[in-house]
Amino acid sequence: MSDIKDNLEHQALEEAVDILVEENAALRAQLEQFKWRDIASAPKDGTVIQVFIPSRNRVVEAWYCEETGLWPAPDNAYNDDGEPCNVGLPTKWMPTPKPPEEI
Repeated sequence: MSDIKDNLEHQALEEAVDILVEENAALRAQLEQFKWRDIASAPKDGTVIQVFIPSRNRVVEAWYCEETGLWPAPDNAYNDDGEPCNVGLPTKWMPTPKPPEEI
């Protein structure tokens, strides 16, 4: 009887470890998307992203404007010539996180 109990406990532990390994891999994949990436790989389709501006040592939201080659802020601020204002020259980017479900 003791062997059966030990076998069941061992099997339950193996199943628990397998579940934890799977959960760990899923969490690591989620974290991977929020690592800083080289700006050359940033989306150029108008998607708002987080960018790092080293000259200002700041992280700001911006999107790439194909017309001007600049990185304007998403609030669509424009200068006197009607062109989007540039936030600076970013070197790194990451996706903008989703807002919290509860506000």
